[in-house]
Amino acid sequence: MANVGMAEQDEEKTVRFVAVSGTNDGYLEKARITWGDGVSGSGPTGTAIRSGEIQVNQNFQTNEYYPADFVWNGQTVYNVGIRSRGRGSRNSNKPGLRVDFNRYSEGQRFLGLKSLVLDNQWQDPSMMHERLSMLVFQRLGIAAPRETYARLYVGPDREFLGVYGVVESIDKTFLMRTLQENDGHLYEYTNVEPYHFEDSDQDLRWFANRFEPKTHENESSWSLYSPIKNLVQTVNMQDERRMQEDLPEYLDLRQVAA
Repeated sequence: MANVGMAEQDEEKTVRFVAVSGTNDGYLEKARITWGDGVSGSGPTGTAIRSGEIQVNQNFQTNEYYPADFVWNGQTVYNVGIRSRGRGSRNSNKPGLRVDFNRYSEGQRFLGLKSLVLDNQWQDPSMMHERLSMLVFQRLGIAAPRETYARLYVGPDREFLGVYGVVESIDKTFLMRTLQENDGHLYEYTNVEPYHFEDSDQDLRWFANRFEPKTHENESSWSLYSPIKNLVQTVNMQDERRMQEDLPEYLDLRQVAA
């Protein structure tokens, strides 16, 4: 995407876009982009206007962690790890965030949680679809994360970044709360590129580069990634009867189909 913006000389130092090329999925209409010194002007557009230099900003596209302090209701958790998250929802002005309380301080938790997700709700203007869906799943007895909302402020001046969804991370703590056990294999797909469970016929390193284990983390690569590779191969079986026989080894079909 490329665009041409005019730096307005108003109090908020807003940017008015006069030409756009490429697909932006409504990004410029929804984003609050300025050329001021605050968070809304910290992206490549605001920086380019202030500095008069070309900017290339891809940090929000990576999963690199940064140290931060997390404050909620007067309680402070120091030295947490925070990184950008999401795929289609990633952007530099209102980034989706993952907060790991024990990233730099082993064993540190907050209200019993090792981590949580701050969902920017970028692809849902109503900011209600996901939370209502999770409530429905919970009423049906299906394991689903807890969600609520929060206003997010950042920096020493507590600049308002927006309203976010606060989402319980799916990890060992979640498994114990919902299933009363965490002995199975749990993975998080961390690659930015989409993957739809096609049978890639790749070796285990291909899966290791895309799936982060959340259980059995210290086991060998074969023990860690063979189950996910076997699951993908089973799902893509052409023989439907055999797939129905083999799939329950990897999935609770009654729960998945509920």
